[in-house]
Amino acid sequence: MSSDEPRKFVVTMTADFFDAGGTPKYRDLGSSVFDAHPHIETRVFAEHRPKIGPDQIGDAQGVIVLTPAVTAESVCRAENLLAIGRFGVGYDAVNVPACTEADVVVFIAAGAVDRSVAEATVGWMIALAHHVRIKDRLVRTGQERLNHRAKTVFGHFHRGAGFFKRVRHVAKVFHVRPEKNRLGEKSRFNRIVAAYRHQRPADKHYLC
Repeated sequence: MSSDEPRKFVVTMTADFFDAGGTPKYRDLGSSVFDAHPHIETRVFAEHRPKIGPDQIGDAQGVIVLTPAVTAESVCRAENLLAIGRFGVGYDAVNVPACTEADVVVFIAAGAVDRSVAEATVGWMIALAHHVRIKDRLVRTGQERLNHRAKTVFGHFHRGAGFFKRVRHVAKVFHVRPEKNRLGEKSRFNRIVAAYRHQRPADKHYLC
């Protein structure tokens, strides 16, 4: 590099962002934001280690970390390192005092998984209230499951509220409108309900 060329700002990513063939494990790592900045050079660790070694950081100014731990040894020789960004919201695997001592800022992606964690929480609440795991095992083994009455997340028993009514509630939760599409055809929602209505009464409780 000649003296007239500006110095590159090096951002390095840990190797576990990619599989053995070099394909990103995530659909969008967000690294495309660097494309408009020619002075930023992106690199990837040559190998994955449980703990980041000081030789892996090298002369990088920034490191984006997925799962490896950041220890005091990791930053002991990082003279150019300015920041470590965790690809997530936790920093229990990052020695924050050691980073502070080395004058390295630690970032996390606060709020990035708020929606997905909320959805997972609701999902587990519903699964527990409706004995999903127990009923799955009973159905797979051909056993009676009607003795395991479901509860709502508020603790009330369902007593045959009806499939159609329950689907309506699901549609409201996910903002699905049971209308015709632009071609005038029934939506998938309507087709499911129509199919249910034409089933034999004896079979209906298996869909509840």
